[in-house]
Amino acid sequence: MKSQNDTIQKTQSLDEFINDVIKDCIKEQIAGGMEEKQILEHWNKKLPNIYEKIINKAAVNHLEDIKKRLYEISMKHRLRDNVFQAHQDQKWGKCFAASEVMYELSIEIANDYTTYVAEEISKIEQKEYQYTYATFVHIHGRVCQIYLEILCLIKNGFADGALARFRTMYELCYIADFIKTAGEETALAYLQQSNTDNQKCSWAKNAPCFAHKSKNFKPTLLAIRKSCDFTEKWEKQHKAGCFVNHASPQGTLKRLANIDGMNMIPVGKSDYGITDPAVNSAIILAIVTAMFVAIFPNTETLAKSTMLTHWSHIIRKMYLSTDQELFAQLNNKGV
Repeated sequence: MKSQNDTIQKTQSLDEFINDVIKDCIKEQIAGGMEEKQILEHWNKKLPNIYEKIINKAAVNHLEDIKKRLYEISMKHRLRDNVFQAHQDQKWGKCFAASEVMYELSIEIANDYTTYVAEEISKIEQKEYQYTYATFVHIHGRVCQIYLEILCLIKNGFADGALARFRTMYELCYIADFIKTAGEETALAYLQQSNTDNQKCSWAKNAPCFAHKSKNFKPTLLAIRKSCDFTEKWEKQHKAGCFVNHASPQGTLKRLANIDGMNMIPVGKSDYGITDPAVNSAIILAIVTAMFVAIFPNTETLAKSTMLTHWSHIIRKMYLSTDQELFAQLNNKGV
């Protein structure tokens, strides 16, 4: 890791300073007639206390200096941020714009759909799927927010953070699919558990797909995920999200910001590695939106939802194309 600016002012090292002072003192002690044994005993007794005082004093001096230069140091940081942001926009600007449109479309579709349900679906019809609908309102809203978080992270060059957030987004996707398949009782249990401190998946216990399980069966996220048909093709991406989300060796040494073969330790922003979280999050947002609007379907909303799915495919092509253009020469395998 390389320092990008001298936040702490460089002066003579403390070790050099202390050694110089001690040498001068020892010379004075020798000139004064002290024996070598006395000198050693003196310094063995005094040095720990001297070192502690000097270190504390130096720390205070550094803090005072940093306080005085607070805005100077901060402005250097912001300048680097601005340069990086311009660099990102130059390379990925069109892709980011497409991702932003994806978010706006999803929010607009959800708003139109909830208005349709409130105004066009009778109370009797709403009651049939009231808990499923209520659950999806919140899940879809959370998925939209996480998508925006991922977009913020990739714009700022934090691919690993973006993929970690994608993992949560993906979990919400297969939970939504599970609830929609399981029905109203499971949806109600999910809603009710939000008012407790229970972090387990006990809300899923009475789902029809677990009816054959023993009375002692305790549902897990893995069991829920395995019960959903579409999740198998996402296993690789889910595992990658788990690696970067936890303090795993893979998530620590195999960083997304590193091109294959690189031996660097990313400590900040990078323009590399953002394609996977950008593409994956767009696809998952489209899937969750499609499930949401299919609870009380109408032709107009379903058409818009289908359009959103097509837009996620456009986003995928844009990011992959840009990634290939930018980094194929740096990675012998391509991207």
